[in-house]
Amino acid sequence: MLLDELQPFAISLLIGLMTGIERERNNAEGEGTMGVRTFAFIALIGTAAATSDSQVLTMGLGLIVAILISLGYWRSTSPKAPLPNETVVEPDMGLSSEFAAALVFALGYLTKDSPFLAGVLGIVLVTILYSRNKLHFFLDSFYALPRLAQC
Repeated sequence: MLLDELQPFAISLLIGLMTGIERERNNAEGEGTMGVRTFAFIALIGTAAATSDSQVLTMGLGLIVAILISLGYWRSTSPKAPLPNETVVEPDMGLSSEFAAALVFALGYLTKDSPFLAGVLGIVLVTILYSRNKLHFFLDSFYALPRLAQC
């Protein structure tokens, strides 16, 4: 049935959109290379790879996505020439978006056989990305405990 065939694509699209929205919300204007559309495409490519039942096509699509993610990271971390009277800002060297993109591809792939699990893991992914500041605050508080005990 058509709806059964479309369900994995709909779930992976939602995972990609949720992740892309969070990444765009987190990045400053003009920073980063991946946003809503890119994450949606990556998720759909993962689902297309899974539904193709071709190992060669799956490996090819996975390799293409990995290369594009790597190029995006290289582009986003390359120093940019400052405009006149502009301060030089060091690029963010984090890998969260790139790891999230790889996971979105894998979750898109997973939606064919385990759509519920892929959806739950997509929600967990977005929650972890969204909770960045709270996680860093927790870690800072955790590492401050030994220093407080020495006082």
